Amino acid sequence: MERQPDEVRRYIRSFIPAVDFLAEILGERSEVVLNDLTDLNHSVVAIRNSEISQRKVGDPATDLALRVVQQHGDESRNYLANYPGVSRNGHMLRSSTFFLRYDGRIVAMICINTDDGLLLDMGAAIEKLRRNYGMLLTADPSIREGVSGKAAALEGRGMEADSGAESSAMLLEHLATTAQSMADSVVRAICDECRVEVGYLKHDQKMLAISRLFEQGFFLLKDAVPVAAQSLGVSEPTVYRYLREVRQAAKRTEQSGETNESNAVDDKKIKNN
Repeated sequence: MERQPDEVRRYIRSFIPAVDFLAEILGERSEVVLNDLTDLNHSVVAIRNSEISQRKVGDPATDLALRVVQQHGDESRNYLANYPGVSRNGHMLRSSTFFLRYDGRIVAMICINTDDGLLLDMGAAIEKLRRNYGMLLTADPSIREGVSGKAAALEGRGMEADSGAESSAMLLEHLATTAQSMADSVVRAICDECRVEVGYLKHDQKMLAISRLFEQGFFLLKDAVPVAAQSLGVSEPTVYRYLREVRQAAKRTEQSGETNESNAVDDKKIKNN
């Protein structure tokens, strides 16, 4: 590439502070380089954490830089991210490049080369620990696979327990220290969802709070009704009325499920006949 006017060179060097900035943020395992593509033989204008590649200011352009110039600086992308790189000492690097344009033409690049070797070594060490120390894993692989599979299935269905599985209340444990804190937590969650204070909750929102407490087995606790009433700021008779409606709805749902199951059995008998 032909040497560009001085204003282009000044434009390129105006990004040197950005090199310092990125190096400070990313840390010593990431090399940050400013490459001037108007002078390929002395392309490196600024470099930080140079021990990664053992390069220095004034070194020539890399093969990537040369390919960009060979394409006449017409690369349409603004950047390339997380492609593999190799240092002079053979270390594999994770590299990214941001292209700097002047009048639409790429004239420079800010390159980041990260040596992930330390993280890879740490990951290998952790994996070795997992293999060698049975206390970190369930001894029986079939149990481990069964538990993880069931957890994934429940999560995919919104923590809805299937027949024969543990109830969602047992799988999702709220570590509340008192019945009051448990009720307050549920009511607070409803308020956050509705973006209102507890005193402005509407009837259906209060019903939702009672329904969630009911599903969690809260009303099996002693004095649960007065505690719920205090959390919602309503009277105890009101909580009893809400609770009665919730129980009736749950019973209707259960009966509907039984009816559907019975109909399915009947349909099967008809088909068999």
